[in-house]
Amino acid sequence: MDKKPVVPQFVADFYESIEDDFEDGVYGLCAQFYEEESELSDGLYWWFKHDDNKPIETLVKMKLFGYEVQKEKQYVVAIPDDGRNGFIQLWKNREGKLLFNFEDKMRYGKVHLLTEKEIKQKDERLWQFAEEVDE
Repeated sequence: MDKKPVVPQFVADFYESIEDDFEDGVYGLCAQFYEEESELSDGLYWWFKHDDNKPIETLVKMKLFGYEVQKEKQYVVAIPDDGRNGFIQLWKNREGKLLFNFEDKMRYGKVHLLTEKEIKQKDERLWQFAEEVDE
């Protein structure tokens, strides 16, 4: 049985931010994040509040055995453009900026693969055009 936990990216980011203070006591360190007025992101706050995640146990396992980051689902966003017989497709440039491009067919290159968060940050309305890409 593999003891290395698989966690979402936001949990890995949190762990990296507290790793140096970890030795001082994980319970005291994590207790503050159970408070209602926590400054954690919504995702991390939810993760700490739901006991089925066993957050303290998971953090200890991360320290002892290492961890793997859960791979996020990838999507392409292509809006049909009937006037051009093609698509208006969302893509990401080298700087990480999301842009639109006219395409004659759907593209699945690395620059076209986006996460749900990226799509919704650009515009919530784009989510209806998102198509999950199987790897």
